[in-house]
Amino acid sequence: MSFAAIVASVVIFFQKNLLASLAIVTILLYLLFRKPKTFFIILFIALLLIGIFYLSMYLSSCKQIPLYQ
Repeated sequence: MSFAAIVASVVIFFQKNLLASLAIVTILLYLLFRKPKTFFIILFIALLLIGIFYLSMYLSSCKQIPLYQ
């Protein structure tokens, strides 16, 4: 799965679930202004998980190289 496909799926989620996306944005904005340390911890954890999941999807889609021939 490419990065563009991941971004497209996030955009589709926000378009189909407008109420949930507004709630998520409101909570994140509240945390950004009231508790910036918590906001950046949540942001770091989310980016770390996204990186791990993207790497695992990328590695699982690669062709397997045989160890012997």
